[in-house]
Amino acid sequence: MLPPPEISSLEFDLLMGGMMRIKGVNFGKAQGNSQVLVNGVAVEPVSWSDTSIWVDFKFENINKPGKNIFSFVVVTPSGTSNALPFEVNFTPH
Repeated sequence: MLPPPEISSLEFDLLMGGMMRIKGVNFGKAQGNSQVLVNGVAVEPVSWSDTSIWVDFKFENINKPGKNIFSFVVVTPSGTSNALPFEVNFTPH
């Protein structure tokens, strides 16, 4: 059995249309039965490799003024990764 996944960093890319890149190790070569959870809710990955996962991450759903923290976790048959937070500060207009 492979070691559990481990997230090393998160990178938000607005130029890619609001995509979040999850970087780490032991994600698996293909998604298969694995998943990404954001605050405990499964999100559909756009691409998947053993060291990088891209997910669609839009800010339209953020409606709480102030600090919003999103916890990213990767779950594979080998186990659950560490949780890595991503903070968004929202100021309504």
